[in-house]
Order: sequence, then C-alpha cells, then structure tokens
Amino acid sequence: MPSCSPEKRIDRWRKRLPEPFRVPQRGVIPTTYALRRKGAGRGATVSFLISTPEKSVDSLAVTWALMGPVMALVRPLAALVTAAMAGLLETLRGEGPAVPRSQRIPFAP
Repeated sequence: MPSCSPEKRIDRWRKRLPEPFRVPQRGVIPTTYALRRKGAGRGATVSFLISTPEKSVDSLAVTWALMGPVMALVRPLAALVTAAMAGLLETLRGEGPAVPRSQRIPFAP
C-alpha cells in the first residue's frame, strides 16, 4: 500500500517543479560554502544564500497555508528582488580577499 505521508507528497511535487538547482533548506550553508570555495563571487553567494530558502516548495506550502495564495505568490518575487539587490550591493561593495586558487575545489567533470 503506497504511503501518503506529507514528505512523500512534497517530494513528488518537488520533482515535478522546474527548479534548476534543488537544495534542501538544511543544505544551503554547506552548498554556499562549497560554491564560494569553487570560485563563485561574494555577490553570487550572498544572492544564493538569501534566495534559496525562500523559494523552496516547503516554504511556499507553509506560506500558502498560513497566509493565503497572494502571499505565496508575492514571497518568491520578494525573495528574488531582495537576493538580487543584496548580491548587487555586495558586488559593488568590493570583492575583498578572494579564495586563493590553491584552496579552490575543482568542478567535477
């Protein structure tokens, strides 16, 4: 008999949604650290760090349940604008010390 647990339903919907880079909320900080170590700029990593938890299926489902469909649609847009502005401001502020090439992790083929 198939299980109808909420986790299974969320996973089923998560696989159907077009999301280019799925990261669970508990994996955002390690993924951000790895992206930075691979040579991503500070602005890009700040944008990733802000926007990823805000656009997850779990987060949108809870927002829909607690605040309604309007907020569930506005929240990802606000996350996009916030992340873009934070990334832009971080890039304009200056890169600061970059990760040395010797400490960068190479991309997997």
